[in-house]
Amino acid sequence: MDGLTFTRDEVEAAARVAPWRLQREFSAEINPEDMGETARVYQRAAGEASTTQDLAEAATEIAEESGGQDGRTVVDGADRDARTATELSDGGEEMEQVSRYLTQAMEVATNTEREVRSMIENYLDPRLAEHLAAAQAEYVNRTNGHYYVGGERVTVEYTDESRPNDPQLASEIRGKYLRMAADDAEYAHGSISRDIEDYRGLLTRYGKDLDDLGYDLTAGPLDLWTSPQMARYAADSLKEALALGGDPARLEFYTRTLFSMVKDVLENVATAGPRQLSDAEGRYLDEFLATLGPDGLAALGNVVEEHGEGALQVGRAHAAVGNGVMMMLNHDIRVPDPDAPRIQDAHRAISPYLSQLEGPLFENDPDSDAFREGLEKYNGFGNLVERSSVPADDGNSRRLAFSALDVQERTSQQYEPDEFLWFDFEPDNVVENTGSAKMLASAGENRATAMDLLKDPNFTQQMFDRQWENSSGVARFIEQGIYAEDSSLENRVLSQPTVDNVLAAADEAGDRVQGTGPQDEYGHVDHTALRDLLDSLRE
Repeated sequence: MDGLTFTRDEVEAAARVAPWRLQREFSAEINPEDMGETARVYQRAAGEASTTQDLAEAATEIAEESGGQDGRTVVDGADRDARTATELSDGGEEMEQVSRYLTQAMEVATNTEREVRSMIENYLDPRLAEHLAAAQAEYVNRTNGHYYVGGERVTVEYTDESRPNDPQLASEIRGKYLRMAADDAEYAHGSISRDIEDYRGLLTRYGKDLDDLGYDLTAGPLDLWTSPQMARYAADSLKEALALGGDPARLEFYTRTLFSMVKDVLENVATAGPRQLSDAEGRYLDEFLATLGPDGLAALGNVVEEHGEGALQVGRAHAAVGNGVMMMLNHDIRVPDPDAPRIQDAHRAISPYLSQLEGPLFENDPDSDAFREGLEKYNGFGNLVERSSVPADDGNSRRLAFSALDVQERTSQQYEPDEFLWFDFEPDNVVENTGSAKMLASAGENRATAMDLLKDPNFTQQMFDRQWENSSGVARFIEQGIYAEDSSLENRVLSQPTVDNVLAAADEAGDRVQGTGPQDEYGHVDHTALRDLLDSLRE
């Protein structure tokens, strides 16, 4: 009877989990057939190579000969050749270690995919078939006619054509077995989820070991580490680590793939300008930032570790994510892709900290808890981008700079409470704005934009009018913009017209360059770095 059946989709809806979909997505992510081809590439390369560089070159050549995966080239040919050649550190022992980790990573991927698929094919599908058959059998049994003839019970069995139609009974039986199937689906989903979680944790550990050996996780024919699913796992695990107190080792661990991506981009920025992220890298970045969200970015930035290895680990995590943010803000690196499903969500994770005259800092009174909470998050975001070396593009560099000025002006209003005409004590519930100066410094990573802004009298007037808790970021921004664009880091040449504009604006600002005002009287202002820089430029 039709009213007794139910589909996989209906079982998943009843269970509120989706084991079949989870298995399909994971199998598509691993793609065992392509994984087998990739494994053969590395096996052949290892047999032909005598050094790590030979191994990398052989893998590149063999992968090119092998064609593409799902219509795309396995590697990018000549453009990747130089990168791939440096993926592996020199030395036979290290080459063996890299080969072993790569092989183990591929094996754990294919083995996990097989186990996940087996849970569906050998458990859940048969159980579903059993429940459907049992529902039919129970309906048949309960709709057969039962009579007593001569004191004995006699059963009359109907054919399917003549059987009485009892929709209410069918619905009752269907609900019973649908619930049983849903219970099985919940069990299968839990088992599959644990298998995949274990796989992702192990793969992340292999990735850390490979990165330690100099292998670029984001390049070459093996792209296990740069799937959106791995990005989501890394960001979710990072949020969990933050919720548990922000253990430095875990923060670094779950940002390692992003750190590897950033290292490669930074090498290109230093030598040949920004490198465009591949589709896989871009979608990894999108998913990571979208999953982490604005609160996650702020929480990571607000983790402070001042001493020892923990400080280094937190610093590397900040640098990885801060540079990831800046890559998203550089459209030459993360090229806008309307087909990327999470790119807009990634931008929404960043935009609250770049929106001018919007958000909790402008929608709440400066003496409110909501304002102070918003400023703490803003400071956390500033801590991240301060550690970045990747420049934003021109438009986003300007957004960073003007947002920094707007927020700095707004937060100084904490020292001007509307309900008092004057007060002679230092407020005890003020949150200092440490983020604006850091945001301004990060905007200066785009030296051309920084120079252009320093030539703008409106911008320099606003910059010198502000009262800064720590002017080091302001001084850094000026330093980044006053050198000629074509001068090298080793032999920097001042752009004298830009310097003249800066000094003229500083002279016009007068005492404001000293940081005088309500914040100076009732709070904390430190313009030492700014004054020292201006004095050195006057010499």
